[in-house]
Amino acid sequence: AIEALAEKWPDETTRELLTQRAVQDDHEDPRRAAIEALAEKWPDETTCELLTQRAVDSSLTDEQRHEHSAALGRLRSDFDRIVLT
Repeated sequence: AIEALAEKWPDETTRELLTQRAVQDDHEDPRRAAIEALAEKWPDETTCELLTQRAVDSSLTDEQRHEHSAALGRLRSDFDRIVLT
């Protein structure tokens, strides 16, 4: 559902919903789908800031920080993606 929303309705309301899911969803799959959709559809400074903050947030699990770091790496460059991997 998250992927379909981002693909069919890439507006500000969808972005807000995806941002909420990326930071508040307890389940890995919807959280990861939201992160990936944000990085793909809204690759701007706001998304970069969100991903950067979440990548270093010590209150998150290692897995959650990695999800955000990996998405940030995909936004930045091939080199960042290789380093993070």
